[in-house]
Amino acid sequence: MTKQVIQLGTPPTGVGGDTPRSANTKITSNFDEIYAALGAAGNPAALPAALPIAQGGTGSNTGHPRFNSLGTGSAPIGYGVQGLYIGWNTNGTGEGNFIVNRGGGIGGFTWRSVNSNNTASGPSMVYSYDGDLTVPRYVTAIGLSGRQGIAGATVGQPHNFYWSGQVESWVGSTFIGNVQFQQSDYRIKKNIEEVAGIDFLDRIDKYRIVTYRMNDIAVWFDDGRTRQGMIAHEVQAVNDLAAYGEKDAEMADGGIKIQQLDMMALITDLIGAAKELHAEVKGLRAEVNTLKAAAATPAAE
Repeated sequence: MTKQVIQLGTPPTGVGGDTPRSANTKITSNFDEIYAALGAAGNPAALPAALPIAQGGTGSNTGHPRFNSLGTGSAPIGYGVQGLYIGWNTNGTGEGNFIVNRGGGIGGFTWRSVNSNNTASGPSMVYSYDGDLTVPRYVTAIGLSGRQGIAGATVGQPHNFYWSGQVESWVGSTFIGNVQFQQSDYRIKKNIEEVAGIDFLDRIDKYRIVTYRMNDIAVWFDDGRTRQGMIAHEVQAVNDLAAYGEKDAEMADGGIKIQQLDMMALITDLIGAAKELHAEVKGLRAEVNTLKAAAATPAAE
């Protein structure tokens, strides 16, 4: 309600002013309004220990104010003094500003969680004054954006990695292949069987070696460079262990799901072919040595 003003009357005697009762009635009404605004309750009304948040207060009388929300409509000012400051729109782009004046310390920010009764604390994430972000646990992201080297241009496409028994590499929503680590420790292998009955030289002879240029599709583009290599589905037709994925496979969103070569399978094909050649050379050497010995023996008379 509107403030009730006591009429003091004409000085010096107050002729024409409010009577004592009328003046005290106005005073009481004004106090009732103030008490109600401060969240007073009971009869007679008693002020709360801390002004409630709903009444514009901090909800605290311990020096630790509580807010349902905190709004700021201008850039932070006055941060030439050590402390923490919050503002908005310093760069004119609608951004929020959190500023620490580190004083004589190392500066930076920390974030952490505590349990419900504040008796235990989770690990802290730290953003240093120098711009290093330290996360003691996992970073979960839809994708990561990188740059060319340390000071190079930023990469426009986000990338990501996923573990499915092997490390899958993604650029945007495009699967570009598996990151191959040639682990060969026997302890991570089972059902080990020696390859037999394979003509590796015949297999090598069937592999087609081609030159090509990259196609403009998905995240790939023609950079003008001619490359030498093989075609995955053709390799798979010769040795189904030397390539994986399916020819013309697509992702759920219609994007291409590429095939990939298994380089270790191709390497072992080459090793197998080399072993076959070695065995053949050893046999030929034995025949040559036999022929040489026969030629060196005098004919019987």
